[in-house]
Amino acid sequence: SSGINAEWPLRPGFEVCGVKFEAPSEDDDPNAIVSDIRSEAKNLGINLDFPPARLKMGAGEDVCYVLDQMTNKALEVRRFRWASAQHQVEQEQKRKKYRLRLCVDTTA
Repeated sequence: SSGINAEWPLRPGFEVCGVKFEAPSEDDDPNAIVSDIRSEAKNLGINLDFPPARLKMGAGEDVCYVLDQMTNKALEVRRFRWASAQHQVEQEQKRKKYRLRLCVDTTA
């Protein structure tokens, strides 16, 4: 058994940028799995300038790179935008104002 399943933390049948991926089974040829991943990465415009053997390990920097790049592509396709970060001070000020309003509202 290869470590290739470590690359597929998502549920079977997930889709990235219109490409449906099936989670490999223990009986699948690891070389074919890596070939499919590399082929789809190339179709998505992801440059993989490392040997296929590094994906077969199922762990490591190159596997994380592929997952990161595919995730970024999926977020782009969905036009996902990150919300602006709120600083801890702002969140605490909001909680204090809310608590103050609760105290004022309950005494009326």
